Amino acid sequence: MSSESTNSNRFVLEAREHLAVMSAALIALERGEDDPRARIDQLLRAAHSVKGGAGFTGRRKIEQLTHSMETALENVRDGRVAASAEVIDILLAALDRVSGMIDDLDHSDQADISEPLARLRPLVELPSDDSSTGASAIAVKPTPAAARTASAVSVVQPSEFPLSDRVRSGWHAGAASLYGVKFDWFECEREFGLSTLDVARRVEGTGTVLDSRVELVGPALEDGLPGAPFWYRAIVSSALEPDEFRAQLDIPCAAIIRLTNVPSGKPAARVPVEAKPKPVAAAGASAAGASLRISVPLIDRIMELAGELALVRNRALRSTDPANAVMRRLMRRLDSVTTDIQDAALRMRMQPVGNLFDRFPRLVRDLARQLGKQIEIQITGAEVELDKTVLEILADPLTHLVRNCCDHGIDLPENRARAGKPDAGLVTLSARQDRGQIVIEVRDDGKGLDPDAIKRKAIEQGIKGRSELEALSKRQLYDLILLAGFSTAAKVTDLSGRGVGMDVVKTNLDQIGGVVEIDSTFGQGTLFSLRLPLTLAIMPCLLLGSGQQRYAIPQRELEEIVLLEPDQRRLRIECTQDEEVLRLRGVLVPVVRLSEILAGREPITAKTRSAIIARFHSGQAPTARQYVAILRVGSHRFGLVVDEVLESEDIVVKPLHPLLRQVGVFGAATILGDGGIALILSGEGIARHSGILHRPVVAALLPPDAKDAGGELQQIMLFRYGPAELLAMPLSGVQRVVMIKPESIERVGERELVNVDGAAVSILRLDQILNISACADCARLFLIIPRNANASVGILASEIVDTPTLDLQLDEQAYRVDGVLGTSMVNGHIAVFLDIARLIEIARRAHGAAQPALPGAAARRILLVEDTQFFQKLITSLLTGDGFEVTLAGNGSEGLERLAAGQFDLVVSDIEMPVMDGFTFAQRVRDDARYSSLPMVAVTTLSSPENRAKALACGFDAFEVKLDRDTFLKTVRGLLTQGRSTAIVPGSARGGGPANE
Repeated sequence: MSSESTNSNRFVLEAREHLAVMSAALIALERGEDDPRARIDQLLRAAHSVKGGAGFTGRRKIEQLTHSMETALENVRDGRVAASAEVIDILLAALDRVSGMIDDLDHSDQADISEPLARLRPLVELPSDDSSTGASAIAVKPTPAAARTASAVSVVQPSEFPLSDRVRSGWHAGAASLYGVKFDWFECEREFGLSTLDVARRVEGTGTVLDSRVELVGPALEDGLPGAPFWYRAIVSSALEPDEFRAQLDIPCAAIIRLTNVPSGKPAARVPVEAKPKPVAAAGASAAGASLRISVPLIDRIMELAGELALVRNRALRSTDPANAVMRRLMRRLDSVTTDIQDAALRMRMQPVGNLFDRFPRLVRDLARQLGKQIEIQITGAEVELDKTVLEILADPLTHLVRNCCDHGIDLPENRARAGKPDAGLVTLSARQDRGQIVIEVRDDGKGLDPDAIKRKAIEQGIKGRSELEALSKRQLYDLILLAGFSTAAKVTDLSGRGVGMDVVKTNLDQIGGVVEIDSTFGQGTLFSLRLPLTLAIMPCLLLGSGQQRYAIPQRELEEIVLLEPDQRRLRIECTQDEEVLRLRGVLVPVVRLSEILAGREPITAKTRSAIIARFHSGQAPTARQYVAILRVGSHRFGLVVDEVLESEDIVVKPLHPLLRQVGVFGAATILGDGGIALILSGEGIARHSGILHRPVVAALLPPDAKDAGGELQQIMLFRYGPAELLAMPLSGVQRVVMIKPESIERVGERELVNVDGAAVSILRLDQILNISACADCARLFLIIPRNANASVGILASEIVDTPTLDLQLDEQAYRVDGVLGTSMVNGHIAVFLDIARLIEIARRAHGAAQPALPGAAARRILLVEDTQFFQKLITSLLTGDGFEVTLAGNGSEGLERLAAGQFDLVVSDIEMPVMDGFTFAQRVRDDARYSSLPMVAVTTLSSPENRAKALACGFDAFEVKLDRDTFLKTVRGLLTQGRSTAIVPGSARGGGPANE
């Protein structure tokens, strides 16, 4: 590539960045955001850079147009022209023309720029001061702040401050700045009451006056009064920065110019005054030395090589003899270095979504004017980073969604006023991370989707019949707008009506494995939620086995793995109506079988499901282990039945063959560490293929026989720290489990820390608190992060054994140690159940950082109504640890007896209990006038919105899902402190939605 071509390519890349900055800055300037002076300076720097690059590469038309824009911006900065909407329109139009010439650089000098130059001319060629000091040719008046200094600013020129030999000898470059000061002495006295002596002192107070002179302009004095300006000009050497110099001078009508040292005989040049010159200069110098522009193909090649290295690493790990200690250490190091290289390569590809979001304020502004509407845009989460490839593919879908909100969603001001809404509609664009994915939401407060209009259009286009439409769920109905050619617009316009925009959204998201969800309330607004992968290059996956084949499922879609033993009575796949379900912690989770998904190309129908039920539920119990991978796709949760769960592996994503892409259940392919090929499953594709996306999830309580059996089924996590003991904790108390490498653990003083998603997490080693065996020496360890909002603590584990669902019966006597709830037999082994909250508290005390007890705990009595021994022990430990007195009751009936016999400040009750459940108990309590002001908290494993609403309707004041320690205690404190009048308490559904689900 020639040097000229290289320079042109570099100019195009840099110019596009500068133009994007200018577009965003012009919109911010029009909206009055931030500091206007700083925005104008930012615009000037960008325009100057584009002009300079155009001149260097010989693009004269671009240079000419940007020069005019720069001059116009200087006039705006100096107060000669106000930054009105009309002026912003002219500058944006010129910016668009420059952008078009940049896109067609080779023909830029043939472009016609007469129109933007003509529109810019009134902003560039302003009347001189003696002929006119009023409005410019387009009737744009100076701002009030600039009006006071219009006489000075409009005529001040660098040539008015020649640098004499005396000035040059008195000023040492680098030691101080050189300023030119000009003002009307008469105006200072007449308008601001400053005497000649006052003004002289203020000038001298800014530095050293190297030269000064006065000039009386116009006729002689008449009647003892000045008839024309009496100019004072001075050249001052000062160590002050420009902003500080103006503040120190404190002469409102003074014009100030910062001068540079030039050869004798030539006029001084004007230097743009930065709002904050020191930070800008420092940042520029730092950036120049710390950053380097790298071509995108080179970054892609580095990413490709990092992926190949990961394949080599995976194969080497499989081939290493575990008994060879030297090779095991080398493999650990190879594994660590490979992961670091992958992370570094991924970071090179990551870009803030703000790079994409910045284009939308301009788009919304233009659409609002075109449609005759008032629309504002609000952007949050612009700092969230996303893979460059994902960001590029996302550009068109987001553009269509924002246009859709402005055109279809936001109504005309008069219609919004009739609906009781403000005239200006609001479009909100936000980004956040959620469980390894990026969630981008586009929301408007407009008309919302009209279900009846969607149904009418679907019938008109022959998409579905009336009876089919009535059977659709709300989600299914809204999904119809994503179909190609579907539009509810009454007429075709330049913006809408052709039914292609929303189809682009779905097509592009399918391409990157993304999911779009639509939620709307007619008359209130619409929300589009886009769930996207962080990167498309390398992703952690779980390998699953079905038949003789291996498949990968991205871990971002995986919630948990459930093991189904053949002889397990309570945890099994059941049938309800025409589908298979897994009863998991009181909720029916729909399941699909991977073998059945792969057996047929056509989507699964009700008839297919009936055949599957007949085949697998003919009365013969399963004879082999089964695994159910619980997946979440958007708001839908379902189980995928597989034969084997193999291992986790960081895989390199390879494109899928077009024929396999048509199947829909595969997202990509990969090469495994042993050289084998595996297809990557798409959770969204499986859910769509099986029809789960369009079927409501049925929640169900456990049957009465299970509740009356003497206990409550609880899912626990079994894990090991050392080789000797089997440890356990409730799975509901686990926020997440992170796999870490031993070498990633760092020591700070007496504490051990590890980086988890950019946050430092303190490591809790159990052998330092309990008398158990030391942690096993493993290539990979696990960090169990408790569900505790205020504790940046992780419990170290050497192995995650299982997550069974059991009817727990704790033995509190066999092993009585502080921090242990008790022991229980699990699958023939003794499991030690840990009191995680207590262990964390012990560790804090050991490091002198004990969490202070919340005020007001003394002498408060709490009645705990709970039938499960395990949770009796756990909740009692939490409450007594904070100074409360706790009285136990085993069910609702006993709870009523305890209430009648004693005085209590608050009641904590389970829902599912024998004899009398929590719902009935709460109703009975509220029916008794004596307890009308007694606060009540429901603590349960049930998490559905229906159960939450029912609990509050029965009389509970708050609803907590078992069991987040800090949130639970805050809820208790809030109710004890403020009583039942508390409007919002942590975990309460009255605070605006579900909590702790």
